Amino acid sequence: MLVPNLIPYVPSEIRLDDENLLLNTEFEEIALKVAPRTKSAVLLDFNIKIIKSIKMIVFDSNKHFIPFDST
Repeated sequence: MLVPNLIPYVPSEIRLDDENLLLNTEFEEIALKVAPRTKSAVLLDFNIKIIKSIKMIVFDSNKHFIPFDST
């Protein structure tokens, strides 16, 4: 992410709008603080990952539902 017009040497917090992220995303940080040098750019990496999930409904051989927490 490239954010223009930050004040040099002054810490600025850059925050993601997590309400507009997709439901299948996972991230470690929602906000990062940076203090760029004069006439420089800072690369921000929020380490956003796309996750895949599945929904399983399990039945035994008699077609009885098996709860998720059962052994």
